[in-house]
Amino acid sequence: MLHVLCYNNEMENELFVLFLCVQIGEISRPIILDWVIAQHGRILEWTGRAFDLEDWEPLSSQQRQAVSVVEVFRIVEETVDQFFGLNLPMDITHLQALLSVIFHSLDTYLQKVISELVEKSYLFPSTPSLTRYKEMVIPIAKKKLVESTPLDEKVNNKLNELTISKLCVRLNTLQYIQKQMRTLEDGIRKSWALVRPSANQRWTKEESLENLEESSMMSSESIDELFSTTFNIIRDTATDAINKICDFIGELISSSILVICILLTH
Repeated sequence: MLHVLCYNNEMENELFVLFLCVQIGEISRPIILDWVIAQHGRILEWTGRAFDLEDWEPLSSQQRQAVSVVEVFRIVEETVDQFFGLNLPMDITHLQALLSVIFHSLDTYLQKVISELVEKSYLFPSTPSLTRYKEMVIPIAKKKLVESTPLDEKVNNKLNELTISKLCVRLNTLQYIQKQMRTLEDGIRKSWALVRPSANQRWTKEESLENLEESSMMSSESIDELFSTTFNIIRDTATDAINKICDFIGELISSSILVICILLTH
């Protein structure tokens, strides 16, 4: 009889705890989402401010990336810590909102970096056609340089800022982003694994173990896809920007050599 009473009390306690978790989850769910949305605006504002102050000088002799990217990751990591420090029931919707904030923040920064670049064709005019490669090749080249259309002031200002040293800082910054993305993703995955069980308490003892395992597998696949989509796009964007800058540096060096050759012919 005593055993039955203890069992019933245990069942009642479990149901009560489960009821509290469900109630807290329903109440906190929109509050957490509102908090994440508020952080989104704050991070974007901070990202824009940090980028506007960037002069593309290395952080130090040991750390060759830009100051602005360090600030952006600092605020992102601070937000992630605060998110998981809420200690409230969470589900995949909250994780999706957090990753969305991270994606838009880093993508905004990358797009700002890319927007400061110019097409490499602006460095020097296109090469004359092969049929003109005769003894008059140098005069033709000189003539084309003289007759070239003046660059737009905006483009010219960008070109003045795209020195080799500052382009190298941009490259280091993009590589820093790729490196930090791996660290950030690993940290979020580990933190999510710790809070995830509390978000999966909405089941009753009548549910079969097979159904629970199937649901858990589907949830894991959805989460993996969510991480892959978010972080892979940022990595791909950073890689494309790196390739564009490398191509630009190569063309910049070639154009400098061409100018020297032309000057030597005078």
